[in-house]
Amino acid sequence: MVLATSTLTFLGSRILHGLGVGVLMPAYDSLISKVVPEHKRGLAFGFFGTSLGILSLPMPWIGAQLWETFTPQTPFWITALMCVITIPIAWKKFVLPKIVPALLQSNEKISAAN
Repeated sequence: MVLATSTLTFLGSRILHGLGVGVLMPAYDSLISKVVPEHKRGLAFGFFGTSLGILSLPMPWIGAQLWETFTPQTPFWITALMCVITIPIAWKKFVLPKIVPALLQSNEKISAAN
């Protein structure tokens, strides 16, 4: 959206953004499901959804202020910068442990024996 010089470029960036959000929401849900005990999951999902809603509430106003104060591209540049900062952290933090391949191999041996 920052570098969109045409409607087609803007549309492509919105599609890419939608795919990113579509990938992240199931990941959040999965993470909550694995970390939170079963009897507290409803509460955790409720808090998560509420926090997203509350934190998103002032964002249009902040974006409008950035748009008016600086340039129309400023809110998009800030969003892009936050993505660039967040992606490596998430990539490093949410890596599968090295024990998983060993577990998969042992499961394959068990299923082969049956």
